[in-house]
Amino acid sequence: MTDALGVIMGKCSESEEVSQLRARLEENVNLISRQSQEIATLKSELKEVLSERDMLLCEVSRLKFEMEMADLKRLHEGRHCNEYGSKLLRFYVFF
Repeated sequence: MTDALGVIMGKCSESEEVSQLRARLEENVNLISRQSQEIATLKSELKEVLSERDMLLCEVSRLKFEMEMADLKRLHEGRHCNEYGSKLLRFYVFF
């Protein structure tokens, strides 16, 4: 009878271990599932942020271009005014 009791106790012990392993496995699967959902959410947010960053970079490039064009226009007008001014000066000096 002692042997039978030992076998029964061993089976109970194995059964508890199997239950604990199953519980841990379920916890791990749930954790992995939550992490997978979080990763998907973060990827979506990252995609939106990257899109906004790209849009802002384009806007910065456009504004830089506009500034350069304005500077070139200003320089061109300044040169034109200087040429016109020197011509007027020569005209007035001549007379």
